[in-house]
Amino acid sequence: MPPLGLWSIKLLPNQLHVLEVDEDIRVTNVALAENATSTQRSVVKITYTPQDDDDEDDEDETTEPPAAREIVLCSLIPGQVEQRQVDITFSVEDLVSLSVTGNNEVHLVGNLVAPDVPQYPESDYSGSDDASDADSEELRLMYGGDMMDEDDESEEEDAAGRITEIVDERAPSKAAKRAAEEPTPNKAEKKQKVAEGKAVEKKAEKKEKKEKKEKEAASTPEAKKTKRVTLPSGVSYEDGKVGTGQTAKAGKKVGMRYIGKILKNGQPVGKPFDSNTSGKPFSFLLGRGEVIAGWDQGVAGMQVGGERKLFIPSKHAYGNKRIPGIPAGSDLYFEVKLVEIR
Repeated sequence: MPPLGLWSIKLLPNQLHVLEVDEDIRVTNVALAENATSTQRSVVKITYTPQDDDDEDDEDETTEPPAAREIVLCSLIPGQVEQRQVDITFSVEDLVSLSVTGNNEVHLVGNLVAPDVPQYPESDYSGSDDASDADSEELRLMYGGDMMDEDDESEEEDAAGRITEIVDERAPSKAAKRAAEEPTPNKAEKKQKVAEGKAVEKKAEKKEKKEKKEKEAASTPEAKKTKRVTLPSGVSYEDGKVGTGQTAKAGKKVGMRYIGKILKNGQPVGKPFDSNTSGKPFSFLLGRGEVIAGWDQGVAGMQVGGERKLFIPSKHAYGNKRIPGIPAGSDLYFEVKLVEIR
C-alpha cells in the first residue's frame, strides 16, 4: 500500500479517542511523549467493532450487531521501553477508538495509505483461432475441397460491385471543366500566394514554439498542481514547494514566514489579518501547543525551504473566541514557509 501522507495522533491518559478514518491509516510507531513524568506503565488499547461479512446470507434480520472488542496494542514503561514499532492498518469502514492507561501522554505515528487494488492476469484467447481453423478444415473434408467460405463469397460480391462502379475515363469531369474555364494566374498573383503561404507557415511555427514552452513550464515540479492532503482531524494542506533541508518534527523549534487570511467556502478572502514576511522569523516549539492546533499538525513534516498552504477548520484554530481581525468560529487559511529549524 503506497503512502499518501503523514498521520499522527496524541492520546491523553484515561480518555477515549474516537478515530475518524477518512482514509486507510497504517500505524507504524507508538511512543511516550517527551514530557512524560510518571514512572507508571502506559498500556495502549484499541476498541473496535467487528464488521459483518457481506457475503453471508442476510436471512436472519433479527441478529444482534456484534459487540465491541478491546485489545492491547502495546505497553510502554518510562526509562525502559519508551516506544514500540507496530504495523497495523485501520480501513475506512472500521469503527475504532484508542485509549491509554497511566498518567503519560502517548503519540501514535504512521501514514495515510492507498488501498491495494488486485491485479488479474489477462485471459489468453489464442486458442479460439486454432479451433476455428480446425472446424473449417473438417467441413472441407466433409463437403469437398471446392467449398467456398462465406468471407470469400462476400469478397467476390464486393469486387463485382466495385467493377460496375468504374466510370468511363474518356468523359471529362465537372471539376476538369471548371479548371479549364478558369483563367491562368499571372506571375504577380503567384508571388502573392507564395508570400501568403510563407506568412501562414511562419505563424504556425511561432504557435508551435509557444505551445512547446508552455508544456515545458507546466512539466516543472513547481508548476504541477499538488494534491491536497487531509489529516484525520480535518486540517488539510497543499505543498507549493517541497524543501530540501531538515524535516520539522515534534519538539523542534521552527522558524516560519507566513500570511494569514479568513477562509470562506474553501477560499481565502479579504486582507491578511496577520503576517511575518521579513525580519526575525516567527519561532515556536512544534507539537507543544504554543500555537493553534492547525499549525502543529500542518507544519509537521515540512522541510527547510518548503512552502505550504494550510486550510484549518475553526475548531483547530481559535474556535468561538473573538480575536482582533478574526470573527468567532472562523476557518483560517495560511501560506507558510519553513526557513529554519533549531
